[in-house]
Amino acid sequence: MGWIRLLRGHRLDPIAGGPPEAIVVVLHDFGQSTEALRAVAERWAASVPTTAFVLFDSIEQIDPPPCGGAWHPLLDLAAGAEPLVLDRIVRHLEPLLAPLDASRLVLVGFHHGATVALHLALRHGWSCAGVLAFSPLLPQRLPRCIRIDAKIRLIESLESPHTGHADLRDAVSSLAARGVDARGVVLAGAILSDEGVRHGCAYLGELIATVQRAERFHVLNQETRHAS
Repeated sequence: MGWIRLLRGHRLDPIAGGPPEAIVVVLHDFGQSTEALRAVAERWAASVPTTAFVLFDSIEQIDPPPCGGAWHPLLDLAAGAEPLVLDRIVRHLEPLLAPLDASRLVLVGFHHGATVALHLALRHGWSCAGVLAFSPLLPQRLPRCIRIDAKIRLIESLESPHTGHADLRDAVSSLAARGVDARGVVLAGAILSDEGVRHGCAYLGELIATVQRAERFHVLNQETRHAS
């Protein structure tokens, strides 16, 4: 099992061989270690052997800061969640996602990468099977009408300085009220603790199972049409 270098990241092909049944795109936080997320992806890959993983480079590499400046590691977080900032990152990210099969796509993000993943799905209507967001900045105002089929799974930590249990509960309730299949969990430890990786693996397995069921349904429909 080895990683293949891409222009803006790395790809891990399914360890079972053959074409992927699902594609998981992982979005970094600012300055987050690529090696740490590779190790996490490799753990998950053992549980979903027909899935490919794509780790894009950190947000500051996908969307270089204007005027030759430098990204602050936290980007003041509040400013980093501003729609204009997120929209600019999305514009740089969309061409990287466009070649991927949206029906097989699951977006996974950590911290600011999670905020970007939610912004893609909820405000840009990006088509995917699901979003797994680790400690995102939760949107304060959601669109009145959200038309997405993607499932949203949120993982938060009690160690997070900006989101608490009540915030997560309110976000899940707000999404559910708009017809979105949303669930969340709050961890006692850090996001990348063993507990966090295990919870992420469970949610990821659920989202990938959704892709597989949709594919089986599609194949069954094709066979039925051909038989008739």
